[in-house]
Amino acid sequence: MSHKAKKLFIICILVISTHFSYDPASFLIRAFETNTIKAQFSQAQKNWKTLAIQNYSFEIQGNSESICAVNAIIEVKNNVVIKVQPSDSNLTLPSSKWADPDWGDEVFLCNYNHFTIPRMFAMLETILQDSPLSVLNIKFDSQYGFISKFEDGLFANNGWLSFRNMKIYNKFHVTNFQPQ
Repeated sequence: MSHKAKKLFIICILVISTHFSYDPASFLIRAFETNTIKAQFSQAQKNWKTLAIQNYSFEIQGNSESICAVNAIIEVKNNVVIKVQPSDSNLTLPSSKWADPDWGDEVFLCNYNHFTIPRMFAMLETILQDSPLSVLNIKFDSQYGFISKFEDGLFANNGWLSFRNMKIYNKFHVTNFQPQ
């Protein structure tokens, strides 16, 4: 084997071992996934705005790990939350109970006042601007465009020495959407 062939062989082994040990390609794949999310977001938001729905209800389920959990039917009028009914109860929560006094303004999911479609879009837009790789999974409703599933958290590359880690910190699902 020639000296040039040996160098090429060694370089190939180093590149392959680096890829399998630390997997830099997963970062590129994640960046592509993030760009896809941004494109879907833009289209979904346009769809929602075109429909101009301001009065609606939906069920939301989710949690912000170790901080708060949400599970309620939300009623919105003129893009303002007017009623919150916990899914496991027939009672309506008074508005004074809609926000967790410790986390309500700091953690999106800890304040039922946040649960309007425009505010959800605004939350996602902020995350996509400030830390786009933290959006781990998202789905948009095909008919109306609203965010029907959302998960964010921590993304890390994978490989034998650095496994891909997707730790979810915040998640919610919107179901039973009814325009009024």
